[in-house]
Amino acid sequence: MTTPSCDDKHGFQDQLQKLSIVYEHQKDSFKAVLSAMHEAIRAIEGNIRGIDDEWGSIGMSDYETFGRIISEETLFLDSKTDQAIALFSQILWDAVDNPNFDQFADSETVRRSYGHLKLISDRTAEYFRFKVGLHPENPDPLLDIELLGACRLINEQNFSDAGLPTKTIFKFGEHTSAEEIVSLAHKNPDVLRSELQSLKRVLDEDESKRSFYHHLATTVEQYLACMQRLEPPK
Repeated sequence: MTTPSCDDKHGFQDQLQKLSIVYEHQKDSFKAVLSAMHEAIRAIEGNIRGIDDEWGSIGMSDYETFGRIISEETLFLDSKTDQAIALFSQILWDAVDNPNFDQFADSETVRRSYGHLKLISDRTAEYFRFKVGLHPENPDPLLDIELLGACRLINEQNFSDAGLPTKTIFKFGEHTSAEEIVSLAHKNPDVLRSELQSLKRVLDEDESKRSFYHHLATTVEQYLACMQRLEPPK
């Protein structure tokens, strides 16, 4: 049996120290991301007006503050977290009033955005707990975020030859919560998969269309891949 040399021991200790430094930086980044998400959600809560709960939009400053904090923390975040943050940022943008882009969010859009942001924040927190060694209640918390993103996509895209926006059980109702949407996806994966595949076929049929919608096509493929992690409904 070969005894490790002093150089081997030193190299191992050096590697261990580097991993420890990365781990501590990662924990700090996790805290910063969750705090930024929480503040963005609070910004929406602060604009709920009147006894009828009119959901007021947020300003560009709230959106830019979130983006600035996130950009400072991306070094220690993995690609899965990046995708969750990207969806959070996209949904947050829907709740923004920006006259420069002639964008004015209505109450229902802001209310729906709020619910979706809350789900993403909650599941991201569960994922971070797993990353630091704790056991989340949900064994795959980021899957729910991806399913939410897929359901949003089939509601937002306008491809009549793919049957979109969706007219199925995944069509957003006025009071459909994010948790209900994700639950539907878990219970009816074949319906959601079929809608995504229909959109993929439409994009694949025409090379120029696929080229123009390259980001959308890539996103559809990512959502189809994530659905392989769904357990069969009981």
